[in-house]
Amino acid sequence: MATADARRCALLRLAGAFFGLFWLAGGLYAAPPFAERTPAIVENTPIEAPAEEARPAPPVLRDPGPVPPKLETGRACTFKIVYSDLTGRAPDYIRVVVDGRWHELIWSGNTPQDFIRGVTATKDSTFQRPGQHTYFFEASAGGKKVRYPASGKLAVRIVKPYVPPPPPPKPPVLTNPLPTPTTGFVKETYDFGITYSHPSNAAPDFLRVVIDGKGRPLQLPISRSQDYRSGIQAALRIPFMQTGDHKFHYEAKSQGLNVRYPPNEEMVIAIESKLQKWILFAIGAVCLAFVALMNYNIFFNVFRAPAPKAARFAILISLVLAFLLFAYLFINILGWMYIAGGAVLVVGLLFVLFTRQ
Repeated sequence: MATADARRCALLRLAGAFFGLFWLAGGLYAAPPFAERTPAIVENTPIEAPAEEARPAPPVLRDPGPVPPKLETGRACTFKIVYSDLTGRAPDYIRVVVDGRWHELIWSGNTPQDFIRGVTATKDSTFQRPGQHTYFFEASAGGKKVRYPASGKLAVRIVKPYVPPPPPPKPPVLTNPLPTPTTGFVKETYDFGITYSHPSNAAPDFLRVVIDGKGRPLQLPISRSQDYRSGIQAALRIPFMQTGDHKFHYEAKSQGLNVRYPPNEEMVIAIESKLQKWILFAIGAVCLAFVALMNYNIFFNVFRAPAPKAARFAILISLVLAFLLFAYLFINILGWMYIAGGAVLVVGLLFVLFTRQ
């Protein structure tokens, strides 16, 4: 028993000593009440997570301007886009990127209300290189970038401007040839000429008269300013050295086009020799003398007419035939005065023959 009591006493002393130490320590460190150290728990109250900081929305690019899908080189076009931002932030930049090269756009409006409603940014440009060109828009505000279209690219095709072909060239015109006689004598000079005109006022590459297949250039008047629309007379004077029929026509060429006058035929000039004409007339006169002698014999022997009267009729017939031969040989060359002279001669002879016995 004593032993058990002793143990109890020892435990109580130990507990008292421990409690005393704890009580002494309470003056140095005062522990908060239990109620304060234990939070109150309210039933059915949700536990809210801490609120995160709000992030600003990126700007918006919309309503691009209508750039034609096809343009000609050198034709101006305008790139256009509308920029807006819900918080009214001004853009750091607005660009259009064409074929990998960016170009700044210009906008009007500087207040937050303008940027909230939206401002239109534009850039005028001109394409000089034909082909397919791609582009897109991009903008930045407060470090936030935006792109239009969001993916892919827009495109415009540049072509060379249509140049209508030049009107087909018009041929020159040849008119009003000089009145060249149809007959003439050797060694006399003749004027060949024609009027050249062109509706486009183009000068001739060549202008010539072709005689017997050989071209001879016509001479244009020398002038610093030639008006080929109204027409210019070109001429050439040449002598003929050979007898016979000579065919000729006029030719001209301008802007690769040839023209001919007359279009489908040849003009002819007959060159003769005066000496040959007179020889023929002399031979004819001799022949007519024999005709006169034959007529005399016919009148004297057949009609038994007196010799003077038969001779008059024979000479009259010979004179008429000689006049006809002379007119045939020279009427187109020597002129009408020979016919008049021959008529006067015939009248005089008739007067002598029928008034004298």
